[in-house]
Amino acid sequence: MITIGAKNDTKVGSQLIRRGCSVNAQNDVGDTAMMMACREDQLHFARWLLDDPHLDVLLRNHAGEDAIDICESHGLSGMRMQLESKARQQAELQAEKEKTTAKMMDSLMVK
Repeated sequence: MITIGAKNDTKVGSQLIRRGCSVNAQNDVGDTAMMMACREDQLHFARWLLDDPHLDVLLRNHAGEDAIDICESHGLSGMRMQLESKARQQAELQAEKEKTTAKMMDSLMVK
């Protein structure tokens, strides 16, 4: 998946995901397909990845960078804003899940 991110090939990317490849797979330096797509200015592929509900935009590579950092360093402000929006959505969903879990645990403790 990571190599496909650098080549802008959504057709092959779709086939890989259907066959069980993780959209968040990391290579030997920790880069994801999103990081590679941003680094190689493959914005069509990056936008395609953004539609995947499993995409984790905050994963970091071994250098400590996430996809947002890579967009920043490559002057991709539009993509950076889209990634930041996705990160906020993910944080809101996670907070809601934690809130629901806490309520369920509280109701179990009362009984």
